[in-house]
Amino acid sequence: MNRFHYKTFNLFLFLFVALPLAFSACTDDETDLGISLTDPLTQFDGQIDTFYADRAWSRKEDSMLTVNFTRGVIGNLNDPIFGKTTSVFYTQVALPSSSFYLTGTIEKVTLTFAKEQLFPDSAHTYSFRFQVHRLAEVFPADTLIYNNRELAVDNTVYLDSTLSVGPTDTLVTLTLKPSFHSIIPASATAEEFLAQVRGLRVRITSDSENGMLGINLSSPQTCMKIYYHDSETGLASTYTMLMGAGAEHYTLFTHDYSGTPFATADSLGGENLLYIGPLSGPYAELDFGTQLRAFASAHPLATIHYAELHLPVAATAPTERPCLLQVRRNLNGTYVPARDMMPVSSSLESLLSLNPNEVIISGLVEKYLLKAYDGYYSNTDGGRYRMRLPQQLQQMLRTGNGQLRLVIDARYFDSRATVLNGINQTDKPKLVFVYSE
Repeated sequence: MNRFHYKTFNLFLFLFVALPLAFSACTDDETDLGISLTDPLTQFDGQIDTFYADRAWSRKEDSMLTVNFTRGVIGNLNDPIFGKTTSVFYTQVALPSSSFYLTGTIEKVTLTFAKEQLFPDSAHTYSFRFQVHRLAEVFPADTLIYNNRELAVDNTVYLDSTLSVGPTDTLVTLTLKPSFHSIIPASATAEEFLAQVRGLRVRITSDSENGMLGINLSSPQTCMKIYYHDSETGLASTYTMLMGAGAEHYTLFTHDYSGTPFATADSLGGENLLYIGPLSGPYAELDFGTQLRAFASAHPLATIHYAELHLPVAATAPTERPCLLQVRRNLNGTYVPARDMMPVSSSLESLLSLNPNEVIISGLVEKYLLKAYDGYYSNTDGGRYRMRLPQQLQQMLRTGNGQLRLVIDARYFDSRATVLNGINQTDKPKLVFVYSE
């Protein structure tokens, strides 16, 4: 056999042996290639069914807890559908240690905020007129401080200044008037310092440009600083006080619904449209109880493999799509997390592992720290939100109380809002799920 034929024979022999192995490897090993393009409802064996909400409402948020959240908002926002929202920041000024001792002359006192967001336009430079007042009372010691609670302030204005804040700014620094220097004691315990300085109210006045400043309250850069010339050392020195992290604080939200659907009502039927507003604005509530009870009676042993809430977006909705937060509303009026919500912080695990009836989400957990498939907005089928809740649906079937009432909120520290189709629309809110029995 010549060399050419010998090489050809070896090549055919190699292919004869290798090809079956290659095909076997391709067919035996599973791959997730393209799985992200597949509708999750088709990935589970079982029957597909659909619930349609038989009742729906849009309700004003009357009160919520914003104390010691790790995010804050200061500013004003006007929306043609949702009206005007104003947010004001209240904070303690706390010592980082048990005592305070300052020698020398104070040169200036500043408030610094770690900027997290500008909205509604993050690329715009805003002209904000800031005002700072000292509280007329000691900052409340209780933790049940609701977003609609106002605290009295001194008549003296310690800052009234216009400042430009742009997209590249990472810090916003406000310099207080010298009249604030006399409030600061030369020496004090932590308790005495709080009693003297009390706390501050920071706001952006309504004659400012329409917009809001989002601040990071967990950042150590959000603080008060005293700049002084130390008479003992002769050096320029700085003393840092806490705001946000390590100090009590909360955000006050107020709303003016003049000219909006909520101008004369606290609750609107959701037959045609459902309104979901930001910053403690309106939320949507859907009741699937009738169909849930009928299904539970007909399928007492059903196992839920997958379930999604579909929320079609109305044609009148604002262009920007907010993140939505889904919670369940119990009969006693408290909010509890949907069972498919997963905390982004392990410190919340213990809260979510409690009996759901004992977890008041607006009291114990920051809503924006929870995620419930709420980041998924689909442009298909006219545009809709898809939110996963199989465990919650399974729980509702097992408890036997026949209640499936869902509350849909926008994120509390996000300016975006939306309008959903109501239950009388052709494309209406629905719960689609896969089950077997």
